[in-house]
Amino acid sequence: MKQTTSKSPCNSLVNKTTTKGHRDNRKNKRTVKEINVWLYNNEMLVALARTKNIAEKGFFIKTNVLLFPKNSKLEVVFDIGNKKERCRLPATVVHRSLEGIGVMVKKHIVGV
Repeated sequence: MKQTTSKSPCNSLVNKTTTKGHRDNRKNKRTVKEINVWLYNNEMLVALARTKNIAEKGFFIKTNVLLFPKNSKLEVVFDIGNKKERCRLPATVVHRSLEGIGVMVKKHIVGV
């Protein structure tokens, strides 16, 4: 698998952000985009999940919230393009709801 960098195609998922149908005062606008993600904690796969939306600084992920307390650290991993590249992003859980978790992405890191 190809390695990712800060100028990787991972950025293309989050660089065109909009909101749909409501006023949103967030600093970083969200894009409704559902993708499959793998959630890792301490290099161990914890959950397979699906995003609800993506923003420049993070994701909202539909998953079992009991697995992820607020402020917990995890890695969000997902395929891009035709699955020849994979992004692995360190993240922190910043909020939880009945539907899932909101995570803030720290930075892109190399390879999976």
